[in-house]
Amino acid sequence: MPINFKRIKSRVKKVKAETPRMIAVEAVKHFKQSFRDGGFTDDRLSPWVKRKRPNRADKKSKKRRAILVDSGDLRKSIRRRKISFRTIIVGSYGVKYGKFHNRGTGGQSKRKFIGESHKLNLKIRLILHKRFKRALKK
Repeated sequence: MPINFKRIKSRVKKVKAETPRMIAVEAVKHFKQSFRDGGFTDDRLSPWVKRKRPNRADKKSKKRRAILVDSGDLRKSIRRRKISFRTIIVGSYGVKYGKFHNRGTGGQSKRKFIGESHKLNLKIRLILHKRFKRALKK
């Protein structure tokens, strides 16, 4: 059976156009998962430092809220900023205090929720492998 190079070229072009958006969606999901897990996953989960004292909402309900969750604005601020085949930028936008939580300060513990992640890189490689393998089939 002859190889149809036009069809393969067309499928690779389609994969090239669609895959960056898929990777960005996967990255956003990965970083938002930090809030559900209570820590950041690089190659394994690194739990966040617990609060030293409960806040007002914890006192009223008699149970502790998840770390870094009050209004949910920080989690909701994670979104894709730029998507192209060469560049995918995902970050926390519109919340000024996000960088202080992510990096920590002199008086505040570091609670990283977004950044370089080995596990995310593996997920991205798997997406790329599956998509291009399917596109290159006869």
